[in-house]
Amino acid sequence: MAQDPRLARARARRPLGHLTATSRSRLRVKNVTDTATLGLLGLALYSVTAQSALHGDDVHALVSALEHGTLKHDKHVLYLWLMDGLWALLRPLGLDALDTLQAGSVLGGAVAMALLHRAALGLGLDRGRAALVTGYWAVCPGVLFFATVEEIHGVFLPFAALTFLAFAARTGAAARGALTGAASGLASSAHATGHLLAVLLVLWFWGRASAPRRLTSTVQFGLGLALTHGLAAAAVTAIFSDGAPAFGSQLGFALFTLPRTLSLTDHLEPLRVAWREGFLPLLPLSVGAVAALLRPSLRREAAIILLATLVYLGATYLVLLGAYERGAYLLPLAFPAAWLTLRAVGSRRANALLLALAATLSVGWHVAGDRPLQDPALASGMTAHHQQEKFFLWCAGRRELDTLVCYRVPVPASSVHHLGFAPQLGITYEMACHAFEMMLRDLRNADQALLISDDALAVLRRGGPVLGRLANEYLPARYELERVENGAFVAHRVVPRAR
Repeated sequence: MAQDPRLARARARRPLGHLTATSRSRLRVKNVTDTATLGLLGLALYSVTAQSALHGDDVHALVSALEHGTLKHDKHVLYLWLMDGLWALLRPLGLDALDTLQAGSVLGGAVAMALLHRAALGLGLDRGRAALVTGYWAVCPGVLFFATVEEIHGVFLPFAALTFLAFAARTGAAARGALTGAASGLASSAHATGHLLAVLLVLWFWGRASAPRRLTSTVQFGLGLALTHGLAAAAVTAIFSDGAPAFGSQLGFALFTLPRTLSLTDHLEPLRVAWREGFLPLLPLSVGAVAALLRPSLRREAAIILLATLVYLGATYLVLLGAYERGAYLLPLAFPAAWLTLRAVGSRRANALLLALAATLSVGWHVAGDRPLQDPALASGMTAHHQQEKFFLWCAGRRELDTLVCYRVPVPASSVHHLGFAPQLGITYEMACHAFEMMLRDLRNADQALLISDDALAVLRRGGPVLGRLANEYLPARYELERVENGAFVAHRVVPRAR
């Protein structure tokens, strides 16, 4: 006689209390084995797919800070301290600062994968479904990218995962909130977006709470979280940044950029942010989370997660000012989105097939997109000229900065693309001219010349009312631009005009 499928599902959902002590012990061993196996698989996946290309202009500054022991960061307090400790372990193996940053992301992704598996089990999934949720998270494009590149977000991943593990604790609402807040406060010290985890998890708790005590338990959870989140963030800041107000710096930056962001006239930019920072980096989980709205049993929880997504997208739009960050700020949403996708798809077989397809497409997309921009000929020219004079380089972004970092050229540099945000940040032409003079004074005191690369000068001249005027009016009036050429390296030395 065929078994009633409803009865089978009811039995599958029974708590572990019906098992004997021996069976429970065996299940715990199997769960721990699964966790370790998934962590090792994550380590293998992220090591094999580690990128040759770099991401953004921040890598140069992070490598320089690590090499010079400048470990205090006003927004992401823990990152450089953690990387300094990791470098102490890896230096005897011959790895340098750049290698260490990438190793930190790879290890971060693997540890996060193990922690999220434990969180999935804590939230009530069985062995198979917990592994599927973890697999969905591990191969979504945004996670795969930041677990394989030298960036702060890769090291942030295990802190976010630890927060979800605390959220899965089987205890009272207030105690659970306190555990979650301590973890999210710690996460906010690894990367400032950890503050948004607190918002996400209060909303998710509300979406999952049972109806009779939903409001009461959510308030208890939220109060416990708020208290310990603030205490944990303040304690880490006091220890690792001499009490510097990291949260004040984070909030101050957000408030400073707010009026500039709201004044942008490109009304399609919010849609572009949603597409490139939310939808694409979280595929197929972004589709799965929306599809969960079609299931009545998931509709409330899915709506809550999508509401949290709007909060994350708003913060991303506020901070990025048009930059492209491949979904970095929305990475914490991958786990609840994976949770919803699993339940929206339904059967294990369908989920396994979708996971296999997602992994194939995501890894293929990832590998195809790994296109290094560094140029050995340019590195050779920079090195040769550095042997002739000490100089600071204004360059035009990725090609030149990636070359400096990847070939370990010992030249201090900055990208003029950072200066492109001057109008949005309220920097006027007069302020830019004053800052330029102060920079030249500091370089003269350090016996360094200022060189502007050929590409950077072209960018500056197209730079609009602030940078364009600086390059086209101010510089020609006060300075000579002496052409410097050394192999593939072409730049212009800034020399004061004779008066």
